Amino acid sequence: MRAQSGGHGDDTHASMHGTGRGGETPGHSHEKCELHLGQVSMTKAHHFETVFAADGIRIYFYTGDQSPLLVEKAEGKATLRFKDGTSREIPLVLQKPKEGERTVYFCPMHEDVVQMEPGECLKCGGMRLFAQDYLYAKADLSKVEPGALEATIRIKGLSGGEPEALFTETYEGAATTMRPEEAGEAAVPGEAKEAGHEGHAH
Repeated sequence: MRAQSGGHGDDTHASMHGTGRGGETPGHSHEKCELHLGQVSMTKAHHFETVFAADGIRIYFYTGDQSPLLVEKAEGKATLRFKDGTSREIPLVLQKPKEGERTVYFCPMHEDVVQMEPGECLKCGGMRLFAQDYLYAKADLSKVEPGALEATIRIKGLSGGEPEALFTETYEGAATTMRPEEAGEAAVPGEAKEAGHEGHAH
C-alpha cells in the first residue's frame, strides 16, 4: 500500500510488514500488520487483518494487493477455542469505526491513496476518503493469556472471485484499538510519516 501525503505532493509507503510462519499451507500465511496493529492471513484473493482487543475481535478486509476494502455485504462467524478445551461461536457483525479509534482512510478508486487520518483524495478532485469498517465479534478477552486462544474465522458474501474465506489466528495478546494520542501512548514508528506529517503523530 501507499499512503497519500498530507497535501505535500509526495507519497510514502504504508505497507503490511512481517515474516510468514513456516509450515503454512500454500496460499495461506500470516504476517504482522502495522495499519491496525493486527495479524494478517492471506487467502486466494484477499488479505484479512485480525485485531484481538480486550473487548473482542475485529476483522479488516484487503485485496490481494493489500489495498483496503469495505465490508459491504460480507458476514461471518468466529469460533473461539480456548486452551482449557471450551469453545464459543460468535457472529461477526458490521461495525463502523468509533470516534478516537485507530482507522485507515482510503480512496476505493485509487489504491495508492491510503492514510491514517481523515482527508480528501487529491486525484478525485477532493472526494472525501472512506473510513475502513470491519467485522466485529464481541467477546471479553481481557483475562485471556497469550497463546491460550485460537480463533477460526469464516466469512461469506465476499467479492473478487472468492465468495468465502476460512482462516485461523492465535491470540498473541490484546492490541490497543485507539489512536496513540487517545490511548496516551507513543506513536507507532513510521505512522507520522505515513500520514504525511513527519515528527507529528496522528
